[in-house]
Amino acid sequence: MTAISSAANPVSPYTWGQLLTDIKAILFPAGEAYNQQPSHAKWFLDAIVDLQRNVDCLKGNNVNLVPQCSTFYKCGLTHFQAPPHSLIKKISVVDQISTNGVESATVPVDWCSEIQYDQVDFCHIKQYLDRSSRAGCCFPVGLWFGLGAGCGLPWYPTPTNASLPAGLAPLPLGYSYAQTSTDRRRGRARRGIWAKENDTVWVAPWIQSTETIIVYWEGVKRSWNIGDPVDSDPTILAAIEAYVRAKQRAIYDMDPGGSQEADGQFTVFRQDLFRDCREETRTRLCERSVARGSSGVLTALFYNTIQAYTANCPAGVSGNPVTVTIPPGTVASTISVGDANAQAIAQAQTQANAQLNCASSGVFYNDTAQIYTATCPACAAINAPLESGAPTPTGPSATVTVAAGTVQSTTSVADANAAAMAQAQADACSQLNGACTFYNAPQTATATCPNNASNTSTVTIAAGQYTSKTSQAAADLLALNAAQVQAQQNIITAGCNVVGNSTTGLSYTLNNAACNTETPTYPAPTIPVPTPGQNPILNPQQGPTYPVYPSAYVGTITVNVTSVIAYGATVGAANVAALALAAQWAQQMAAMLCGCINCFSADGTGDDVGAGGNFTFNYGSQIPLPPTTNVCPKGVCGSTGTT
Repeated sequence: MTAISSAANPVSPYTWGQLLTDIKAILFPAGEAYNQQPSHAKWFLDAIVDLQRNVDCLKGNNVNLVPQCSTFYKCGLTHFQAPPHSLIKKISVVDQISTNGVESATVPVDWCSEIQYDQVDFCHIKQYLDRSSRAGCCFPVGLWFGLGAGCGLPWYPTPTNASLPAGLAPLPLGYSYAQTSTDRRRGRARRGIWAKENDTVWVAPWIQSTETIIVYWEGVKRSWNIGDPVDSDPTILAAIEAYVRAKQRAIYDMDPGGSQEADGQFTVFRQDLFRDCREETRTRLCERSVARGSSGVLTALFYNTIQAYTANCPAGVSGNPVTVTIPPGTVASTISVGDANAQAIAQAQTQANAQLNCASSGVFYNDTAQIYTATCPACAAINAPLESGAPTPTGPSATVTVAAGTVQSTTSVADANAAAMAQAQADACSQLNGACTFYNAPQTATATCPNNASNTSTVTIAAGQYTSKTSQAAADLLALNAAQVQAQQNIITAGCNVVGNSTTGLSYTLNNAACNTETPTYPAPTIPVPTPGQNPILNPQQGPTYPVYPSAYVGTITVNVTSVIAYGATVGAANVAALALAAQWAQQMAAMLCGCINCFSADGTGDDVGAGGNFTFNYGSQIPLPPTTNVCPKGVCGSTGTT
């Protein structure tokens, strides 16, 4: 029973302490005897309890504030003593929150922070405690009760007792005193539930040390503090005054007649309060109701039919399915049976998911789609870092998506996601094979006349003069070959007395030029060691490493030297240099054939180069350049071809 203030003229609520002061001033104008004060306190309490028992309207609107220090903690739950013989209407929680939104025990309670908790049957609390006890650990509170991520408190802390006063006796059966060590750093819960077991109230999840539980209840309030609000109805004050006066006359004043008179007055006042309550709360069916607080409309309740939900473990984990059935007539709604059924199925789903016990099956799948967009510079950097001074590769881009649930891992979902991303990256870069243009870095070659050491020539090919569809190293090799040829021609022009290579009988064959599943590195050619005095002008470089392409080529490549392409102090030295160039050319052509993705077979059907394809190439009057595209012309990719 609380006092109600007018919204138009708000005043402080009338309290129990004011009631005592006002009535004592009437009963004891000369002052209250000190030795009678305990008896008077009991009579005042007996009077208000008697009125509440007989007048239902005085049992409502009771509010109790329960701070954290008045509660106990167990396994992620808070519990406290309920008001005796009470009907709890609702429970909510408020917090002490500063102006910057941070919880603080040094600021007043923020009454606007009130969060109302949902009531559930105690069987849910009991099942949680029983299952936790059998498992030997506390289950996650938020998951069990279906509070979800919005709760903010999915796990439970272990009390340290560091903030408790010394000398407190330990509590049995896993109970703990409320304390600051159970506070959650992420802040308070945004949702919660409560249940009542006899005279004990359980709250999940547990509350913070800065929070206070508000209990709204109906029933006989047997404990009154001087600050508790009380109805200021004059009839209530007159009834309590008559009750205490009757006791005073009978016990201390020895006045039976006066006691009987006062007791009769109390009975009349109590009857008046009972009649007023009945008139204010009853609803008349045949005439318009004038009862205060009544709409005159009876609200119908709709109850659920039987509802069931089965929870199953997701992909990648295993466990037995759990089915929860909500019996008919368990959940009520003021809207419709459909609404009651929706609430029942939601409750069944929450309970089934909370009871589901899933374990890893040893196989994990990527849980999200992995997308990678490949560019020529990015893929070039993955294969090999660009040489200093080389222009950035140019070309199109390619995007590959690996769908969720495609890639497996025996380690974790994160590992499966990483493998899926690696697959997307590799597939996207493979789509750019032969589509990117690589440019040479600056290449320098020096030629020295063997008969005149002062006759030298150094030639530098600037960056970006030669391109390749294979790699930047291939473009570098083209530029280096050009620099070597130009330097050689310069010293010959300057009068170097040298001879050219032989034009007959010089041939280099590269056997088993296979495209493997790994990046092939072709070995340096075996070249005869020059005899003393033979000092080749050209010192060819070993061929680069070429990437593997989708087609496969296995066979031999033969390069015939048919013209003067190298010079030396002797014919033998020039022959050695010419063979080295022929070996380089054979390696380059093997790599390019591995990159052929649209080759023509002997019958012209467009098949890729098959096993056993043998090729012969003839040098012309100058060093030939490798193909600049991985699309091979007809006649080159036959089972036997000559160019």
